Amino acid sequence: MQVNLPASRYPSPAARVAFHERLLDRARQLGGIDAAGFITMMPNRQASARFVFSAAPLPEPFDPRNAPVYEVRTASEGFLEAMGVPLIAGRTFKSADREGEEPVVVISQRLAREQFGQRSPVGELLYSGRVNYRVIGVVADVRPAGQDADPRAAAYLPFRQDEGVFQWFATATLVVRSDDLTTVATSMRALVLSMDSEMPPFNVRTLSDEVSRMVAGPRFSAGAVGVFAFAALVMAALGVYGVMAYTGGLRTREIGVRMALGATRNAVVFLILRDGLLVVGSGLVLGGAAALWLARGLTGLLHEVAPADPLSLFAVGALLSAVGIVAIYVPARRATRIAVTEALRIE
Repeated sequence: MQVNLPASRYPSPAARVAFHERLLDRARQLGGIDAAGFITMMPNRQASARFVFSAAPLPEPFDPRNAPVYEVRTASEGFLEAMGVPLIAGRTFKSADREGEEPVVVISQRLAREQFGQRSPVGELLYSGRVNYRVIGVVADVRPAGQDADPRAAAYLPFRQDEGVFQWFATATLVVRSDDLTTVATSMRALVLSMDSEMPPFNVRTLSDEVSRMVAGPRFSAGAVGVFAFAALVMAALGVYGVMAYTGGLRTREIGVRMALGATRNAVVFLILRDGLLVVGSGLVLGGAAALWLARGLTGLLHEVAPADPLSLFAVGALLSAVGIVAIYVPARRATRIAVTEALRIE
């Protein structure tokens, strides 16, 4: 949920920080809440600020236009836990990270990789143009906007050491983790109103609702493609069965001749299966090559799945192979059960 603290009622950053501190303290006393925290701007939104960060000391003077710049978000302790962002190394914020203590920062995996390479960044300094920050933790990357966007390198600063950000931000987003969302949402609304009856919380939603909104377009497109793909798969299976069953039936006379010359039923069935599978196999090779080439156009609809997904290609190939085997085997087996003289009469 979001809480707006206008300058007319909360004229200073310190006043806004004090309100959020009281809100967090009282929220954590409510039953059913596992974690709670707030942030100036959610990770899936445009960052509230961009800072220069470098693992090496910056030259004096330095040109910010030629320095690495990263997204920065100001958050409270408990926010990363409430969001479920995995902690990779070190620790997240705590109440002791406040004004007067050494400036600290929690960074994303991508920022750590870009600035520190393979070595651990925990305990190292990140140099900025105005303040040098001690890295206390590394967290997983967060996609900024949609499943098709690459995670951006980002840094998180503790709000108690970056109170000045509230000079420009009247609205902060409170995130609460709980197993009973309906009850907690009602309790949180009541809590905010009890602290300031003129500032009701707004935009109350679950994180899953937020994610669903972000991926609604790609999800619809992927669903439509999935329906057409399933229809195409069914038509392909019916086509393979029909063609192979028909060609197998045309060989009834050949089967009669072979059996009249002494071939066993199993030998004849094996021969028909071998010839039929050569046709099916050739089709699968050509179709697989075409699928690999055409799948590149679906890259934008795929999430954490490569266009040339081996499992999908293998599953479709196995299904069509099984359909082809059944389509070849059934008429071949039926033909071997016909009397030789009857089979020879068939034109």
